[in-house]
Amino acid sequence: MAKCTLDLSHPYFKKAVGAFQNDPAFAEGLQNLKNKVEAEHTCCHWVVQPMKGYPDCQGKIWKYDWSPPGDRSAGRKSWRMVVVVPDPSARPYRLVAATVYAKNKTSQLSVKELAKILAAVTTPEVDTGKQADPELFRHMIQDDGQTRSLCLVCCESVAVSFDSQAIEDGQRQHKCDESQLELWTEKS
Repeated sequence: MAKCTLDLSHPYFKKAVGAFQNDPAFAEGLQNLKNKVEAEHTCCHWVVQPMKGYPDCQGKIWKYDWSPPGDRSAGRKSWRMVVVVPDPSARPYRLVAATVYAKNKTSQLSVKELAKILAAVTTPEVDTGKQADPELFRHMIQDDGQTRSLCLVCCESVAVSFDSQAIEDGQRQHKCDESQLELWTEKS
């Protein structure tokens, strides 16, 4: 089998593991998993997640079971890692750790949640600087119930959707002309 890489540094993953990053056993368990997966990608109770209803996600979400050293769980490992494979046809595989969850609290993530995770991990990060400030946008509910996000700097419509995540994504990706942004900053 082809060797692969498992990237544990994606910001989405770092946010998902949060406080666990400081637990030495947790970090050691992740490193052990990384070493095993990079040596043989089908190890650690590997499962390719079926994505019924999401054809663009097929084959791109893999799951691995693992546990920190000293974990005394009976039966299977206590943690699950969701990994995104942006291009499952490329060799060697490039795997990106997306999230982890304790299986004693959550047995499965829904396919909808997994599709959102895939989108979050594969969407390029946009450096928006001050644009991340939510006060730069005004939300208005339209007659059809959708929310419209309007940029208060350039007065452009940024996103229209029922989905708050789509609104946030539109705001994060929006860029105003630098001169407009400087003028806005001076007035604020």
